[in-house]
Amino acid sequence: MSEETKINDCNCPPEKETPFNMHGKPEDIAKLALKITKVMGAIKDIPKGGYNKSGDYDYLQAEDCIKEVRPLLAKEGVVMFSSVGDVTIGTGKDFRSRDISKVLVKVTFRLICADTGAYIDFSYSGYAIDESDKFLYKAYTNAIKYALKNNFMLSAGSMIDVEVDPPEEDDFEVPGPDELEEIRAEKKAKKEEKTADKKELQDAIKAKKEKIAEEARQKREKQQQSVGNQEDKKLELKKTRELFAKDKNIFEDVISKYLKDGQGLEALATFDIETVKDINAEVEKLILAS
Repeated sequence: MSEETKINDCNCPPEKETPFNMHGKPEDIAKLALKITKVMGAIKDIPKGGYNKSGDYDYLQAEDCIKEVRPLLAKEGVVMFSSVGDVTIGTGKDFRSRDISKVLVKVTFRLICADTGAYIDFSYSGYAIDESDKFLYKAYTNAIKYALKNNFMLSAGSMIDVEVDPPEEDDFEVPGPDELEEIRAEKKAKKEEKTADKKELQDAIKAKKEKIAEEARQKREKQQQSVGNQEDKKLELKKTRELFAKDKNIFEDVISKYLKDGQGLEALATFDIETVKDINAEVEKLILAS
């Protein structure tokens, strides 16, 4: 084994950092490698659960990789940690000329054998473009996905699974402290504006609901009032029949003033309740006076 790639024992730091920095006794590293081999052998093809609508393609999601690898690592007694290193933030425009943030983040991962403490370090870079404040999280997630996918040789059908375009050097301008503060302030202002718009929409929806509820209440009151009037009218018509039975002549004399030409006594049922009450009162008064 050459000096550049030799395995360090547990008490000595690595003499030179390599793409895969291994720490531990040779037999312990071998035991960790065997555990990783078992994990790789147990992994099945992972369906691409993500869909990019604008590009019309399916892609492998980080959470799908994690769900597949995590229980297998736990079963073999392998712990995986991550640590964010260098972060480069830039600005630019998307194809709609909207302001966007770009971030390139380096993440170091460590696979530790729970039995011996031996570990292997390796690093991956994640890249993301976003117009919100989620760009760092997206870049970190991107790094996790490709670290798991490439190191555990995850299979997801076609290997074409790029979710973001690689950064172009001439389009990746790193802002200074003042410009970065302006970017943050602008993003905060946009977020507050969205919050205000959301509140305005919620208030409008609330007012609409209240209006609908009030209209429904008024409609119920009218219906209840209408039912009450119908019951009152039934009682008045009953009284009308009783008065008619007492004195037909007086009743006909009184009601003739309310009937139009050609109308008979049956038209009484079409009168409103107040008119029926007036007729009954007048007939009753004349009967008492006779």
